[in-house]
Amino acid sequence: MNLPPRNPAPPGPVPGWALALTASPLLAAASYMAVVASSGLAGVGPFRPTPPATLSEAALATEVLPLLHRIRMGEDPNAPYPIPAHLAPSDDKTHLRPLEAAALSGDSLTVEVLLREGGSLPPGDRQRVACQARASGRHEVAQLLAGTDADLDLCHAPHEE
Repeated sequence: MNLPPRNPAPPGPVPGWALALTASPLLAAASYMAVVASSGLAGVGPFRPTPPATLSEAALATEVLPLLHRIRMGEDPNAPYPIPAHLAPSDDKTHLRPLEAAALSGDSLTVEVLLREGGSLPPGDRQRVACQARASGRHEVAQLLAGTDADLDLCHAPHEE
C-alpha cells in the first residue's frame, strides 16, 4: 500500500498564466463598472442625471444644449418657469425667467446664448439682475446684461472699508 508522505511538500509557486486567468474576470468587471460610472458623469449611459425640467432650470444648471433644444422646439425664452426649491435664490422667488437664472448661475456663455435666442427681462428686472451680477463679481454677465439696456452706473457700489 502506497501512502502519501506525512508532511507533503508545499505546492510550488503559482504559474503566471494561472494568476492572469484568475484576475482577468475581476479586472474586466472593474473596468466595465468604471466606464459605466464615468459615462453617467458625462451625461450619457444608464446613469446619466435627469435632464432639466424647465428652461430656467437648464439655464441655472448652465446646460446650453438642452436650453437651445427647448427654445427651438417652441418654449418661450422669456416666460418665468418654476425651479426646484433648493435652487431658488429665496423662498418667495420660486419662478425665474431663463435669463435671470443664467445670470444667477454666473455663466456668461448661457447668458449670451439666451440673449442671442431672444431672451430678455423686463427693464426693472434687467437692471436689478445686472446689478446683482456686478455686486457678486460676475462682471462679464453684468456687462452682457448692460448691453441690453441695463445701466451699471445706477448700481450701488459695495461699501469699501
